[in-house]
Order: sequence, then structure tokens, then C-alpha cells
Amino acid sequence: MNPFLAVGNVLVLAAFACAAAGVAIPGARAPLLLTAASLALPGLIMRTVGVKLGKLVGVHPSFVDAGLHGTAVITGIGDTGVTINNDPVVAFDLDVTIGDRRFSATLKQRTPRVIMGAVLPGSVVSVVADPEDASQVAIDWTQAPASGPRPGPGLEGVSAKVGEPVTGIESATDLLRTGRKGTAEVKSAKDAGDISELGVVAPDDSHPDDRLYILELEVKLPGRSPYPVRIGHRLPERLYGRVGPGMIIPVAVDRDDDQSVAIDWTTVT
Repeated sequence: MNPFLAVGNVLVLAAFACAAAGVAIPGARAPLLLTAASLALPGLIMRTVGVKLGKLVGVHPSFVDAGLHGTAVITGIGDTGVTINNDPVVAFDLDVTIGDRRFSATLKQRTPRVIMGAVLPGSVVSVVADPEDASQVAIDWTQAPASGPRPGPGLEGVSAKVGEPVTGIESATDLLRTGRKGTAEVKSAKDAGDISELGVVAPDDSHPDDRLYILELEVKLPGRSPYPVRIGHRLPERLYGRVGPGMIIPVAVDRDDDQSVAIDWTTVT
């Protein structure tokens, strides 16, 4: 139960009762109306605080009990500097799946300190969405987070340098030739480092100074709704520092795995 909202509701109801009594009892009108005013102001303040802080303090919104249940992959975590009863309030970036719908969401929510070690980028958490607006989600901490993807064989060192699991390195050349063609809008771009320093370049590579970027994309393919993808992708040295949010880029998508995406940098100037 949201204590701010509950106390605010009680005060507002008491204010209405005093105001009604003041109208019904002319002889006591002045003190009753004064009491109503003194109750209404803090009541409205408490209600406002309750509405705004409901998710922040981890009090589940009203849609949780009858909401739409799904899962989400944590794609980003941030420290808000706020704690509630020794539990941190954490900022989350999520890749949400509700039924057959996928979308990105951000929220700030109180997180039990005892499970913080299991709350990492790549972890899978249970979520509940508002049935009237599925983009409004809350994490259901009554369900334990599940481990996300683990680094692929031999990629533990790269994963440690990047700061998240790298499950594999695929050939963009093959995918660009055989995949479904479409476009993607860059939502975020994180430079993970020089491919030579990361150790993901062949000795005879002709472009050893290319960079590895972690990209969040909204992919658009003919005949289907846009959907989010998070990938690690090689970036040509000539484009370093020029790729950022809002940029539209050509992509090819694996016909059997819509999360496997390759970018055609040759057409980007």
C-alpha cells in the first residue's frame, strides 16, 4: 500500500467532511471550514507526493494486480543516489516483452538490497504492464531475477572489457548478403574500445583500428512493427564519433533470428 497516497486520501476525505458539516451547521461554520482548509492542503500535498513517488519507492502501481505480465531484459542500470529504508532506488533501461509485443522502457524503482548482486545488465526480470497503457511497466521483485546470457567460449576477456556479456562474434558480410533488408534508428551508441586492444581482430585484418560499439537500435523491416535490438558491432574508423542517437542506418536481419542484425556501413557517409 502506498502510505503517501493513503494518508493523503484520508486527509482529503476529512476535509470534505468538515466542509460539509460547516455548511450544515451555520453556527460552527467558520471553525469547521478553517479545519477543512487545514486538512485539505496537506492532504493534496500527500496525494501528489504519493502519485509521483509511488514507483520510486517501490510501491506497486494500481495496475499490478490486474496488469499484463511479461519479462524484460535489463539493458542498463544507473544509480539515482536515493535509498529507501536502506534499499537503493535504481534507474533501469529495459527491453520488455509483453505477449507478442516488444518495446524499450525506462523507470526508477526501489530494489531490494539483498538481490542487487543478481541485478545486472543482461538479467531477466518479471514485469507487469498497465493494461490501458502497456508502456507503463513496473518490475515485480516477488519473482527472482534470472541470469542473462553468459560470455561465449573464449570471450570472457572481451566481455570484461566491454562490461557486458559478449556471446559471439558473427560475420556481418554473410548476414548483409543473405539477411532481410531494412533500416534502423540508433537509440544509443556506446564505444566499447579499439578492436585490436579488445583482441577481436585477426592478425591479417586490414582495418585494425576500427572500434567495437554497443548499439541500441529500433529496427524497421517491411511488413512488421519496429522493434528494439541491442548489439555489439564493428564501426569503421572513419565513422568514429559520428554515430549517435537519431541516425538512420541500413541493416540486414537474420531470417531465423530477428535479434541478429548487421549494419551496412559502406553506404553511411
